[in-house]
Amino acid sequence: MLFFVATALAASPHALVIVTPGMGRDAFQPLVSELERASVQVRVQEFGCGLGGVGAHVDALVAELQRGDGDEVVVAHGYGATLALLAAERGPQRREVLLAPVLGPLPGPLGAWLAEQPVGQALDLREPLRWQGRDVWGLLVGAEPDGSCVSAAAAREAAGWMRAGPPLHLDQVRVPVWLGVSAGDALSPVEVVVPASRALPDRELVRFGLNRFDRADFRHGELLVAPEVLRAVRRAVVRP
Repeated sequence: MLFFVATALAASPHALVIVTPGMGRDAFQPLVSELERASVQVRVQEFGCGLGGVGAHVDALVAELQRGDGDEVVVAHGYGATLALLAAERGPQRREVLLAPVLGPLPGPLGAWLAEQPVGQALDLREPLRWQGRDVWGLLVGAEPDGSCVSAAAAREAAGWMRAGPPLHLDQVRVPVWLGVSAGDALSPVEVVVPASRALPDRELVRFGLNRFDRADFRHGELLVAPEVLRAVRRAVVRP
């Protein structure tokens, strides 16, 4: 009996869920709960406000992966998914399951405006930010704010990505990458993500939304809570 219990535990998939810098951990709880219901062993990676630039965030992620069992699936969303891809360029991982990764610039006047916004000692996404009288978080994420703060250095680099895109070398990512995107996503628009992701050597792409008979074209934040999306993520994580 103990042998069978030990075998079952050993077979349980492992996942490292990355909380996107600037977002709160609560935003990822539906995703974590969906994985845990499928007996996935989940660890959660969070970043502090004073960590430094993007390179420091990638260093912290690589170090966290090295503390794992070497067989973890990396699960991430948005800018956190971009960090996961940057980490994958530097070292071996098992697999990545990514929702709405930021792979290029944010097109349009809002992206240009955000790229010019000053950043103080840190960027606190719990503070309201308005563009042409409209809430920027609502425009891009489409959910009630569940924010935290980001280090000033990382926020400045991410602001530059709004104009030029992140410094990714997707052709150097040697692990399988599952991607979930949606036509309703204004922060990771499909017209940017889909063509950019073709550079990945081993890519599986799922386009959520009305064209696959989902109930909506999900917005950026809705990809973290929509049951259809969470089930697809769980299936991608638990596959052999």
